[in-house]
Amino acid sequence: MYTEREILLAVLRKEIGEVIVDQRRRKGLTQAKLAAMCGISKRLLIGIENGYASYSMDKYLLMSIALDMGMEEVLGMAADNLAANKDSRERLEVRIRQERQAMQNRLSGEKETCLR
Repeated sequence: MYTEREILLAVLRKEIGEVIVDQRRRKGLTQAKLAAMCGISKRLLIGIENGYASYSMDKYLLMSIALDMGMEEVLGMAADNLAANKDSRERLEVRIRQERQAMQNRLSGEKETCLR
């Protein structure tokens, strides 16, 4: 079972990923181009944009530089996204439940694969 902290971090990673996607698109960059600018694989960038895994801050910093943004802007926009509507706490709780279910589904799928 995942802790509330782990789920909150997963939600924040997804919000950061959404900011990166939005800014990448605004700058007219493809995933391949942004990945090349940052010296990372396209697959890694896709993972970051989708918030599927935890990456080091230097990866996020590379992307913020490539997008002509400060890291504080990226984090600020992600936090703003979480607080954007009046029911932000309720929205966060829904996202936490959704993320918990998605994580449990992935874990179940991994267990089934291992048992085969």
